[in-house]
Amino acid sequence: MKKLLILFIILFGFIYIKAENFDEYSFMKNVNPKITKRTMRIIKESIDENFYMVSDVLSKKHVYMIMANESHFKQTAVGKNESGHNDKGLFQINKQTYYHMVKNGIIHDEWGKIFVAKYNIKIGLMVLNQKIKTIKNKIPIKDENHLPLMVLIAYNKGVNGLINDIKDGREDYHNYIYIKRLHKFNKYI
Repeated sequence: MKKLLILFIILFGFIYIKAENFDEYSFMKNVNPKITKRTMRIIKESIDENFYMVSDVLSKKHVYMIMANESHFKQTAVGKNESGHNDKGLFQINKQTYYHMVKNGIIHDEWGKIFVAKYNIKIGLMVLNQKIKTIKNKIPIKDENHLPLMVLIAYNKGVNGLINDIKDGREDYHNYIYIKRLHKFNKYI
């Protein structure tokens, strides 16, 4: 009976830890006070619909933090990346990455829809899914707890950038600038 009780406590504790208390609507509103309820609803529904693509590695909180950092939940956000190209939408989709996915038959060319929240989120999660697969295939993972951080870093600097850093002995994933930028959004949770 005592062993059963201990097992129950451990299991319940694990379930409680896995069920993060994360209010998506409050988070989006805190990051971008001008966001409309309609936009928040579309974002949440789109993530809920497509989250299965990354759910084995990332939490929904990770996904929302990426969008908070990349676009502050502005659907029409345009940013210049380090290579001088424009990244677009909620996930700041890079046109080169997008057309690489088109070329490989992963998606059809619908670049004209890149500012549509539902489409941008689907593409963003597909990009993350591709990063997960590539990392698992190309990089020996010493600690499974590092995999989410590796995926987030690869989203920012590419898998090859991550590989080069690892070759250079840089595996302090918590100290990457991009990870620190994402963590600053914890204050809005």
